[in-house]
Amino acid sequence: MASSKVAATASPAVKNTFSAIHTSAIGQVMQFMAGLYTNIEDSLFELAFSNGSPIQQRHIGELMKELRFRRSQLLKSFAGRMKESEACWWGDDMPGAELMEERILAQRMAGKCKAHFTHLLGDIGQRLQDAVGDAAPTQLPISPEQLSYHFLMSCRSMSFEKYSLEVISDLFARFVLDRLGTVYGGINLSLEQAGYRNTEQLENMSATA
Repeated sequence: MASSKVAATASPAVKNTFSAIHTSAIGQVMQFMAGLYTNIEDSLFELAFSNGSPIQQRHIGELMKELRFRRSQLLKSFAGRMKESEACWWGDDMPGAELMEERILAQRMAGKCKAHFTHLLGDIGQRLQDAVGDAAPTQLPISPEQLSYHFLMSCRSMSFEKYSLEVISDLFARFVLDRLGTVYGGINLSLEQAGYRNTEQLENMSATA
Protein backbone atom coordinates (compact mmCIF):
# COMPACT_ATOMS: atom_id res chain seq x y z
CA MET A 1 0.00 0.00 0.00
CA ALA A 2 1.22 3.48 -0.85
CA SER A 3 2.69 5.68 1.83
CA SER A 4 0.91 8.64 3.39
CA LYS A 5 3.46 10.99 1.77
CA VAL A 6 2.27 9.95 -1.67
CA ALA A 7 -1.35 9.95 -0.54
CA ALA A 8 -1.06 13.58 0.46
CA THR A 9 -1.21 14.46 -3.25
CA ALA A 10 -4.90 13.45 -3.40
CA SER A 11 -6.96 16.65 -3.61
CA PRO A 12 -9.74 17.48 -1.12
CA ALA A 13 -12.28 16.99 -3.92
CA VAL A 14 -10.98 13.48 -4.60
CA LYS A 15 -11.02 12.64 -0.91
CA ASN A 16 -14.58 13.95 -0.55
CA THR A 17 -15.71 11.80 -3.48
CA PHE A 18 -14.21 8.62 -2.09
CA SER A 19 -15.31 9.44 1.44
CA ALA A 20 -18.93 9.67 0.25
CA ILE A 21 -18.59 6.44 -1.73
CA HIS A 22 -17.04 4.66 1.25
CA THR A 23 -19.74 5.84 3.64
CA SER A 24 -22.46 4.65 1.26
CA ALA A 25 -20.74 1.27 0.87
CA ILE A 26 -20.49 0.84 4.65
CA GLY A 27 -24.22 1.51 4.96
CA GLN A 28 -25.04 -1.16 2.38
CA VAL A 29 -22.66 -3.72 3.89
CA MET A 30 -24.12 -3.14 7.34
CA GLN A 31 -27.59 -3.79 5.89
CA PHE A 32 -26.24 -7.14 4.71
CA MET A 33 -24.91 -7.74 8.22
CA ALA A 34 -28.38 -7.03 9.59
CA GLY A 35 -29.68 -9.60 7.11
CA LEU A 36 -27.11 -12.08 8.37
CA TYR A 37 -28.48 -11.69 11.87
CA THR A 38 -32.07 -11.91 10.62
CA ASN A 39 -31.28 -15.30 9.08
CA ILE A 40 -28.68 -16.55 11.52
CA GLU A 41 -30.95 -18.55 13.81
CA ASP A 42 -32.66 -20.38 10.94
CA SER A 43 -29.28 -21.09 9.37
CA LEU A 44 -27.80 -22.40 12.61
CA PHE A 45 -30.91 -24.51 13.37
CA GLU A 46 -30.61 -26.00 9.89
CA LEU A 47 -26.95 -26.75 10.49
CA ALA A 48 -27.67 -28.27 13.91
CA PHE A 49 -30.40 -30.60 12.61
CA SER A 50 -28.25 -31.69 9.66
CA ASN A 51 -25.46 -32.63 12.06
CA GLY A 52 -26.00 -35.97 13.79
CA SER A 53 -23.50 -35.29 16.57
CA PRO A 54 -25.16 -34.22 19.87
CA ILE A 55 -21.91 -32.51 20.84
CA GLN A 56 -21.88 -30.41 17.67
CA GLN A 57 -25.58 -29.65 18.05
CA ARG A 58 -24.97 -28.40 21.58
CA HIS A 59 -22.01 -26.35 20.35
CA ILE A 60 -24.16 -24.72 17.65
CA GLY A 61 -26.82 -23.94 20.23
CA GLU A 62 -24.25 -22.23 22.42
CA LEU A 63 -22.89 -20.33 19.43
CA MET A 64 -26.38 -19.08 18.63
CA LYS A 65 -26.75 -17.68 22.14
CA GLU A 66 -23.28 -16.13 22.02
CA LEU A 67 -23.92 -14.41 18.67
CA ARG A 68 -27.21 -13.05 19.93
CA PHE A 69 -25.56 -11.76 23.11
CA ARG A 70 -22.59 -10.22 21.26
CA ARG A 71 -24.50 -8.81 18.31
CA SER A 72 -23.95 -5.15 19.19
CA GLN A 73 -20.24 -5.68 19.93
CA LEU A 74 -19.60 -7.56 16.68
CA LEU A 75 -21.46 -5.08 14.47
CA LYS A 76 -19.83 -2.09 16.15
CA SER A 77 -16.33 -3.53 15.77
CA PHE A 78 -16.90 -4.46 12.11
CA ALA A 79 -18.37 -1.06 11.21
CA GLY A 80 -15.54 0.69 13.05
CA ARG A 81 -12.86 -1.20 11.16
CA MET A 82 -14.53 -0.41 7.84
CA LYS A 83 -14.72 3.27 8.76
CA GLU A 84 -11.01 3.31 9.67
CA SER A 85 -10.17 2.01 6.19
CA GLU A 86 -11.65 5.07 4.43
CA ALA A 87 -8.32 6.83 3.97
CA CYS A 88 -6.91 3.71 2.28
CA TRP A 89 -8.68 4.88 -0.89
CA TRP A 90 -6.05 7.59 -1.33
CA GLY A 91 -3.10 5.59 -0.01
CA ASP A 92 -3.05 5.86 3.78
CA ASP A 93 -2.42 2.69 5.78
CA MET A 94 -4.82 1.09 8.24
CA PRO A 95 -3.78 1.66 11.85
CA GLY A 96 -2.42 -1.32 13.74
CA ALA A 97 -0.38 -4.36 12.76
CA GLU A 98 -1.71 -6.84 10.21
CA LEU A 99 -2.09 -10.44 11.39
CA MET A 100 -0.95 -13.03 8.85
CA GLU A 101 -3.24 -15.85 10.02
CA GLU A 102 -6.36 -13.73 9.61
CA ARG A 103 -5.06 -12.41 6.28
CA ILE A 104 -4.66 -15.95 4.91
CA LEU A 105 -8.14 -16.91 6.14
CA ALA A 106 -9.58 -13.78 4.57
CA GLN A 107 -8.03 -14.68 1.21
CA ARG A 108 -9.67 -18.10 1.38
CA MET A 109 -13.03 -16.69 2.41
CA ALA A 110 -13.04 -14.11 -0.36
CA GLY A 111 -11.79 -16.29 -3.21
CA LYS A 112 -15.18 -17.18 -4.71
CA CYS A 113 -16.56 -13.65 -4.36
CA LYS A 114 -13.40 -12.06 -5.78
CA ALA A 115 -13.53 -14.35 -8.82
CA HIS A 116 -17.22 -13.62 -9.38
CA PHE A 117 -16.78 -9.84 -9.32
CA THR A 118 -13.37 -9.69 -11.02
CA HIS A 119 -14.51 -7.39 -13.83
CA LEU A 120 -16.27 -4.90 -11.56
CA LEU A 121 -13.40 -4.81 -9.08
CA GLY A 122 -10.98 -4.30 -11.95
CA ASP A 123 -12.99 -1.36 -13.26
CA ILE A 124 -13.12 0.23 -9.80
CA GLY A 125 -9.36 -0.22 -9.39
CA GLN A 126 -8.69 1.38 -12.77
CA ARG A 127 -10.91 4.37 -11.98
CA LEU A 128 -9.20 4.71 -8.61
CA GLN A 129 -5.85 4.74 -10.39
CA ASP A 130 -7.16 7.50 -12.66
CA ALA A 131 -8.20 9.50 -9.59
CA VAL A 132 -5.16 9.19 -7.32
CA GLY A 133 -2.39 7.83 -9.56
CA ASP A 134 0.51 6.21 -7.71
CA ALA A 135 -1.27 6.62 -4.37
CA ALA A 136 -3.79 3.92 -5.37
CA PRO A 137 -3.69 1.00 -2.90
CA THR A 138 -2.92 -2.51 -4.10
CA GLN A 139 -6.06 -3.75 -2.29
CA LEU A 140 -9.38 -1.89 -2.55
CA PRO A 141 -10.67 -0.91 0.90
CA ILE A 142 -14.04 -2.56 0.12
CA SER A 143 -12.66 -5.63 -1.67
CA PRO A 144 -14.02 -9.05 -0.61
CA GLU A 145 -10.69 -9.84 1.01
CA GLN A 146 -10.55 -6.61 3.00
CA LEU A 147 -14.13 -6.98 4.23
CA SER A 148 -13.40 -10.59 5.19
CA TYR A 149 -10.28 -9.48 7.06
CA HIS A 150 -12.20 -6.81 8.96
CA PHE A 151 -14.83 -9.37 9.88
CA LEU A 152 -12.28 -11.92 11.06
CA MET A 153 -10.46 -9.30 13.13
CA SER A 154 -13.77 -8.31 14.72
CA CYS A 155 -14.44 -11.96 15.56
CA ARG A 156 -10.90 -12.33 16.89
CA SER A 157 -11.50 -9.53 19.36
CA MET A 158 -14.25 -11.71 20.85
CA SER A 159 -12.13 -14.88 20.99
CA PHE A 160 -14.48 -17.22 19.12
CA GLU A 161 -13.38 -20.85 19.06
CA LYS A 162 -12.07 -22.30 15.79
CA TYR A 163 -15.24 -24.26 14.96
CA SER A 164 -17.44 -21.28 15.79
CA LEU A 165 -15.32 -19.03 13.59
CA GLU A 166 -15.65 -21.47 10.67
CA VAL A 167 -19.44 -21.48 11.01
CA ILE A 168 -19.69 -17.70 11.31
CA SER A 169 -17.33 -17.19 8.36
CA ASP A 170 -19.51 -19.40 6.16
CA LEU A 171 -22.55 -17.33 7.09
CA PHE A 172 -20.66 -14.10 6.39
CA ALA A 173 -19.75 -15.36 2.92
CA ARG A 174 -23.35 -16.40 2.27
CA PHE A 175 -25.17 -13.31 3.50
CA VAL A 176 -22.58 -10.57 2.92
CA LEU A 177 -19.90 -11.45 0.38
CA ASP A 178 -22.28 -13.12 -2.08
CA ARG A 179 -24.43 -9.96 -2.16
CA LEU A 180 -21.74 -7.38 -2.90
CA GLY A 181 -22.58 -7.03 -6.58
CA THR A 182 -24.93 -4.10 -6.02
CA VAL A 183 -22.31 -2.37 -3.86
CA TYR A 184 -19.59 -2.72 -6.47
CA GLY A 185 -21.92 -1.78 -9.31
CA GLY A 186 -22.91 1.39 -7.46
CA ILE A 187 -19.31 2.34 -6.70
CA ASN A 188 -18.26 1.82 -10.31
CA LEU A 189 -21.15 3.94 -11.57
CA SER A 190 -20.44 6.72 -9.05
CA LEU A 191 -16.80 6.87 -10.10
CA GLU A 192 -17.72 6.95 -13.77
CA GLN A 193 -20.20 9.76 -13.15
CA ALA A 194 -17.50 11.63 -11.22
CA GLY A 195 -15.35 11.54 -14.37
CA TYR A 196 -12.86 8.81 -13.44
CA ARG A 197 -12.09 6.50 -16.34
CA ASN A 198 -11.21 2.85 -16.67
CA THR A 199 -8.43 1.55 -18.90
CA GLU A 200 -10.70 1.04 -21.91
CA GLN A 201 -12.01 4.61 -21.73
CA LEU A 202 -8.49 6.00 -21.38
CA GLU A 203 -7.32 4.00 -24.38
CA ASN A 204 -10.28 5.21 -26.44
CA MET A 205 -9.45 8.80 -25.50
CA SER A 206 -5.84 8.32 -26.57
CA ALA A 207 -6.91 6.75 -29.86
CA THR A 208 -9.19 9.67 -30.73
CA ALA A 209 -6.80 12.39 -29.57
